[in-house]
Amino acid sequence: MFYTIPSHVFSHEDKPGLAVDFFNQANIKGTPLYSSQHPLIDINWQDKAPRQDMDDDDFAVRWRGQLTPDVSGAYKLGVRSTCNTNVYLNGEKVVNTAYHFRDEYGDPRHKSSDWIQLEAGQSYNIEITARETYADASVQLVWAAPKTKLQENAIALAKQSDAIVLVMGLTPQMEGEEMDVDVDGFRGGDRTKISLPGPQQELIKAVSALNKPTVLVALNGSALAINWAQEHIPAIVEAWYPGQAAGTAIADILFGDYNPAGRLPVTFYKSVADLPPFEDYTMSSQTYRYYKKEPLYPFGYGLSFSRFEYSQLNIPTTTNTQSNIEVSVTLENQSNSAGEEVLQVYVSRKNREQHEPLRSLAAFKRIHLEPNTPQTITLNIEKEAFSILSDAGQRIYPEGEFIISVGGGQPDQNLQTSSNVLTKTLLVKD
Repeated sequence: MFYTIPSHVFSHEDKPGLAVDFFNQANIKGTPLYSSQHPLIDINWQDKAPRQDMDDDDFAVRWRGQLTPDVSGAYKLGVRSTCNTNVYLNGEKVVNTAYHFRDEYGDPRHKSSDWIQLEAGQSYNIEITARETYADASVQLVWAAPKTKLQENAIALAKQSDAIVLVMGLTPQMEGEEMDVDVDGFRGGDRTKISLPGPQQELIKAVSALNKPTVLVALNGSALAINWAQEHIPAIVEAWYPGQAAGTAIADILFGDYNPAGRLPVTFYKSVADLPPFEDYTMSSQTYRYYKKEPLYPFGYGLSFSRFEYSQLNIPTTTNTQSNIEVSVTLENQSNSAGEEVLQVYVSRKNREQHEPLRSLAAFKRIHLEPNTPQTITLNIEKEAFSILSDAGQRIYPEGEFIISVGGGQPDQNLQTSSNVLTKTLLVKD
């Protein structure tokens, strides 16, 4: 885990922080335009320069000082920067953002050093240079510092607690594109496993063994195979990457002050073994439309503190290939809590060809319902929902029987009714 290097470890000529020089040109040479002192390096000038008398896309900054760590051990130094940035430790270049001069990216890609052994109390000369020639300008100096007894400390804290909230998952610094990441389960930002990192799985199991009320909050940007947690943890909140008000929002859910109503926009699979090779673009088994096995959580899945019941599904018995249809259903909140339901309509062709999808989302609607107040909901299904694409990419409107499923989620893989899902058959004629 990388985080901003704290200010107390920096000094320059017996003063706290780092000396910083500003140059009114991207090449660092000659006399600086001006100099200053920074406590740490976590700066975003956005699309501006540090001062108005500097060129927004032609300046450089150099930080210098000493780095004195508190703890001995293996460290990684890193930068997140939209500038051409280098980090030198005792005169040796340890981090290079690898941007070609005059050819910068516009996003803060993370680059880090190899593991470096640092000793507590020993001072190391550190220098950071950043050259700005294009778009936004930001520099953040980070490190991965030694962590000792993390699991032991977490379990000790959990033993003192009446209830436990486990916040686990991934970070944007682990999953992405073309990233400097090479740890178990990740390669260059790509996922080689879809489970949680091993130490997190171990901690979840150890905490669960305490037999205390436990909630798992998952923070991630892609689907996770949390199979063990699904079987053993009584409550799971998928929070994705929720932003700066995450703590408040999650607390509102956990304490019942807010009734959640999110639905998964992707399928959560149980294992990478359930997926075809990444290079397979045939769309024969991936995504909810073609997946024949049982997923961990299907596309469109999500729970709330309310319980909804569907009844009185009405659809036409027949239609023609060039007409839209209307679907209506009665929906009732049969709980004591007002809440939102996401009504989902799926279409499946009864005698489909091998290459056709098992099911496709044809319509959806988010509805707020007070307790015990039934509403009749009407949705429009456009004619394209009953079409298929030929190998040549042409849209075809076949005749035959289609199964319309309406409810709070998908029908099961055999197109039978599942909990809270109603189905009817529609005959489509030319």
